[in-house]
Amino acid sequence: MFIAFPFMMAMVGVIVGVICTIYVWVPKSANASTKGKADVIESLLWSLRINVMISSVLIIAGAAGLSFGFFGNDSSFSLARGMLDKNLPTFKLDNTLAQPCTPGAGGSLPVLLPVQDYYRPFDSLGFDYPSSNEIQWRLFIAILIGMYLGMIIGYLTEFFTAGSYSPTQGIGASGEYGAGAVVIQGLGVGMLSTVLPLALVVAVIIGAYNLLGSYTIGLAAVGMLSTLGITMATDAYGPVADNAGGIAEMAGMPSTVRDTTDALDALGNTTAATGKGFSNGSAILTAYALVTALVQDSGLSPPPRALVGAPGIQPQSLVFDRDEINLVDIYV
Repeated sequence: MFIAFPFMMAMVGVIVGVICTIYVWVPKSANASTKGKADVIESLLWSLRINVMISSVLIIAGAAGLSFGFFGNDSSFSLARGMLDKNLPTFKLDNTLAQPCTPGAGGSLPVLLPVQDYYRPFDSLGFDYPSSNEIQWRLFIAILIGMYLGMIIGYLTEFFTAGSYSPTQGIGASGEYGAGAVVIQGLGVGMLSTVLPLALVVAVIIGAYNLLGSYTIGLAAVGMLSTLGITMATDAYGPVADNAGGIAEMAGMPSTVRDTTDALDALGNTTAATGKGFSNGSAILTAYALVTALVQDSGLSPPPRALVGAPGIQPQSLVFDRDEINLVDIYV
């Protein structure tokens, strides 16, 4: 179920993207014949925001259904041994001793007591997973923070690239002083626009890892890309509108036609930058999960079962602070 869950979540995003792309709401105020180009672009941006919000609501409903349906209290996952009740035989350290981690007399392992407990796995990086009755809402929250990260990055990208906001207007105004001023201010605004998205991505990585380890970091990336369908669909008509404007100009059509196509082309440029923000943010999240899986599968970091021992049985592997992991020649 853990393997199929991200794929099912991605399918929810595809279905929602198709629905919200077909039923796009455009306000009547987006009429170039009665309003200026900047007003038309702002109206179209609001139309895009509304459709993204609607898609996010549908994705939240789908994520809740998948999370609580497959991992809730009435699911087959919760009926497994050690999930809802403390009925899984395991071993714990004897905390009544002064030094519970010290090996017992004549042995190489600490004193371990047989107890009945929940199923509590941990990964090779030392993450201690929560009890099973917390799995469903942790997965749900991971999807939410990934989705909202993508939406916030989209809004920040829109602020720095749309012509109706001060960063782009300031770059345009600097053209009065020559091309050098445009280049300098453009580079400065571009560098500044990456600060907050980078900080948000780092915060999401830390928060998602504390939910369910590396798995929820990858799941947050899936949630982040779940609303990308409608944004990329908007990006697709940018070049189409540009070519249509060129044809309208060569055909000698009224200037209002060119104003309409220019507004659509400008919106396509903004959504193109938004799509790049989505892609870069999700790439960072998935790259971390990929490196974690690569380190474990390469043998440099032992799998969880190799770290587990039993009374009288030494674990196959032990991890110490002095162990080194080479990420350059990872298979050497």
